[in-house]
Amino acid sequence: MNPQRRTIAWAGAALLVVLAALAFNLISFNVMSSRMQRDSSLVSIGAGPDDQPFQPDLTGLAVEGNGRLESPLQKQMAKNLEGQPGFGAIQPVDEPAGPAGRPMLLVRVEPRTLLWTPFYSRADLQVTVLYDSEGDLSSLMGDSAVVKSSEGKRIIQRKGDFTFTDVSWGLISKPGYTDYLAREIAKQIAAELKAQK
Repeated sequence: MNPQRRTIAWAGAALLVVLAALAFNLISFNVMSSRMQRDSSLVSIGAGPDDQPFQPDLTGLAVEGNGRLESPLQKQMAKNLEGQPGFGAIQPVDEPAGPAGRPMLLVRVEPRTLLWTPFYSRADLQVTVLYDSEGDLSSLMGDSAVVKSSEGKRIIQRKGDFTFTDVSWGLISKPGYTDYLAREIAKQIAAELKAQK
């Protein structure tokens, strides 16, 4: 092989490596097998008259924590809860800002481990969920919830802790793994929230 053809071959190989690296970092795809373990605990506190079902028109949704997971998880949570009884329309917000006068749901993700490679990935995530029908999450912060006075109206508070441990292998892009985690986390949390009456 003459030097010119060798240079073209090396340039072509380098271009393929660059394109593959870009694809694995920018495009969401995965062909993988996964083993995920979940553990959860969700407590619901209600006060006031419960003769009428709680049907809000709008619920605020904030997701905090790992930057890679925030946006996909917020989209998945909104998709899974939109229009459901007890939630109504879902309005994503950047952060919960004090009593909002409408229900507020906060999902906080704390990764203990979050490792991605194109062929093997794993995650160990602690997720905290806080919900208040009046939008005031301050009474749910800390180790124990403070039950609010209802003053004749229906108040619902929920607090939950979820643990997700995953091991995946195959052909996995970074956005593909993030989207997979967001789907699984949102599915579990939404199912447990919808099961609460």
